[in-house]
Amino acid sequence: MPRPVRLRFEAGFVVASVATLLFYKSYVAWPRHMLGALVGLLVEATLLWLTLLASERLARRSATLGRALFYPVAYTLLLCSASHAYFFESAAERRFSLIEVGPSGILYFFTHVLPARGFVALGSVFALSHLGAFVLRNRLVLPAAARVSLVLLGLSALGLLLVPRAPSPVVDAAADVVEKLITPTVRPGKARFSAAPLDRSQTPPDLLAPPSPFKKVVVLVMETMTAGNFELEKQKLPCTTFVNGALANVHRYERYFPNNQDSRTGMLDMLSSRFVPHDAYTEEGRDKYMFLSQRSSLVSEMQSLGFETAFAVSQHEVELVVGDLPWQHRIHLDDEKLEAARKRGLLCFVPYEFEHSCEDKALLPEVEAFLDSHERVFLYQEFIWGHASAYNEASGKRNTEYYSGYVDALIAHLRAKGTLDETLIVLTSDHGFRDTSMQNQLSVYRIPLWFYATRFAAQREHRLFSHLDFKNLLHRERALSVTPLAESPFVMIYGPTSASFLTVLTRDNDFMLLKLRGDSAYVLRHVRLDPSGDPAGTPHNPEGPASFLRLFEDYRRSFGGR
Repeated sequence: MPRPVRLRFEAGFVVASVATLLFYKSYVAWPRHMLGALVGLLVEATLLWLTLLASERLARRSATLGRALFYPVAYTLLLCSASHAYFFESAAERRFSLIEVGPSGILYFFTHVLPARGFVALGSVFALSHLGAFVLRNRLVLPAAARVSLVLLGLSALGLLLVPRAPSPVVDAAADVVEKLITPTVRPGKARFSAAPLDRSQTPPDLLAPPSPFKKVVVLVMETMTAGNFELEKQKLPCTTFVNGALANVHRYERYFPNNQDSRTGMLDMLSSRFVPHDAYTEEGRDKYMFLSQRSSLVSEMQSLGFETAFAVSQHEVELVVGDLPWQHRIHLDDEKLEAARKRGLLCFVPYEFEHSCEDKALLPEVEAFLDSHERVFLYQEFIWGHASAYNEASGKRNTEYYSGYVDALIAHLRAKGTLDETLIVLTSDHGFRDTSMQNQLSVYRIPLWFYATRFAAQREHRLFSHLDFKNLLHRERALSVTPLAESPFVMIYGPTSASFLTVLTRDNDFMLLKLRGDSAYVLRHVRLDPSGDPAGTPHNPEGPASFLRLFEDYRRSFGGR
């Protein structure tokens, strides 16, 4: 038998890579996710070792052939693992998998998401791995390969049994494959619902006709805030802060949902009243909804009603398509404002390449000046606080505490100017919680919707509505109308990006979660729920998944021409 060929530099690369990743993951995962990160790294180390063994077998014929197998696999795994570690909290929550992320998503990640510090981190991981390989290449005492393989495979299996949630791109990709193999598929059936609830862009004339006492309308959009978290966090705040002290003047919508689980498309749902059936953050998805900036919207309607319109966001860049709507003013940061905010001691971060941002109070003086300088104003502000956990870690504040403090400051200013009584303030969220392991729970989708005005008395609405109804709900509240809107027969929710989920909740509480796979899908959950979100028995419509899949596909095909 030919003697085994040992690729010593490559063996050193495996050892050095695992050591480098161990240090890096320990740094980013400590202490909350440490055990899961170690199990994920163990699985990655096993894959690297098995790749080395396969490469050595090929090297018996040709060393070049062996290395041609080793380096593409090893580099891809190292790049994925290091990138995953850089965005560890978000990546662990959203379970990004190469199986779900196509070439466009990968390109978007490196051109729009990964900031300069991320490239430095990735470059350092690769440099240390190669340096370690160079140092170890003639110093390693290589043990029996088969024994090491058995030990690594056994430890990986044991680790995954003890720690089912091991954040790792390898584990997540494997889980996707297993899920696909064991879950029955469903194909499009006969659509039993009209697509009308997915396009509410035509506003009923009777909603626009009545005069309104409100000269200023301010919409504040929180980040990733579910109604459950909102209620939980506000209980820990003083009774005088807005989220507790203003309840006597708030109209609350208790059964309100987003239609997309991403910020950009979530805001487009609100502002265009059209369901966006594409990923928010891929090149292909973006190209299919760009046209919305040229179509009718809540922005153009408010302009036609005589309101001066403004989009505010406390970051250097303005959200694509959302910022391209026909706003008359765009209030955001530039280099000078960024520097001024830092000098004022405000928190500023670059969590993503597309987000050079500061906490929202950096724009508060400019927002207040805009409200003061125009008699009739429609201002829509996307909150930056909450986009990255760095703000919470640096301040020690939960999101609801910060948002409530911002509204308190805004209300104090309006009261001092004598314009609070003619102002309508809306507080909602762009989408729900995006942890992909929790998308089968109704609670991750339900979001707050509050309308506050000094002339309001407390009200609670328990019928089903979504972001697609936002425009009509706003017009109804603005006109002090007592005529109720018809509730939605169903709410359809798409995303988040690269997760390919389609979620549907019907008026009679049938809940279904589908994973889209090209021309078909598989059903992860289909159940009837009670009002609290707990299972309540057999769904009213057994054919629901097939029916709504057909409706979604038909709507998606017609989306650009609607």
